[in-house]
Amino acid sequence: MKRVLLFALGAALALQPAPATAQIFNGTPLPLEYLNFVDGSGVAGTYGVEVGPYSARFAASPVTGRSTATPQFSVYCVDYLHFANNANGLVNVAAVGGDLSTTRLGDFGRYQRSAYLSSLFDSWQDHEVVLEAATGMSFNRRHVWSGLHSVIWGAATGPDNLGAGNLRVAAAREYFSALANSNANSFDTSGWFVLSEADVALGAAHSGQEFLVRTADVPEPSTVLLLLTGLGLLGLVSRGRLAEIV
Repeated sequence: MKRVLLFALGAALALQPAPATAQIFNGTPLPLEYLNFVDGSGVAGTYGVEVGPYSARFAASPVTGRSTATPQFSVYCVDYLHFANNANGLVNVAAVGGDLSTTRLGDFGRYQRSAYLSSLFDSWQDHEVVLEAATGMSFNRRHVWSGLHSVIWGAATGPDNLGAGNLRVAAAREYFSALANSNANSFDTSGWFVLSEADVALGAAHSGQEFLVRTADVPEPSTVLLLLTGLGLLGLVSRGRLAEIV
């Protein structure tokens, strides 16, 4: 059984990444932006909220100095325990690899992990194939995105057990956690920015939800990197951890 799982994982990881689906922000955000939250992903998670990339734009504002509104782009929620004070409002913009003093966490490693995981939404179908081969269960986008977003939220503010009651989501959580453990600390965060509400106290309870945005300068996820990452998953299978989920 383990030999079959190893072969299936190796074959699936050899697939090319699926075409990018995210709407990339073209340019460099200003240090202060007026963010218009446009819409959720439309994909309901298994724990009562939408999962996956959401949509937003930067609006024209005399406060920020932006003269015209930007096209719509994807934002990635990294904060489950807090909520946006306003659907529209000022946000501080901080490069993930730069000064993080305006962010809630101020922790490069946690934002780097969240950025790496957020980049995997685009290739969710490839990961669906891997999960189905490893577990023998059928998966859909809701399962994959629920597990992925659970790990993202756990990497930032928590909780880290969302979707634990669903076997498919739990399998996806373990899978993406293993990927992050193997690759996140070497992920290039160039072009990734943290959006933090500027008009609320980030230390206040349930306020100041944060998002990530990536620009056109972000490198595409590497197939070679995913192949190398598979080594960590093969180790998990050899110890029977993924097999136990079946």
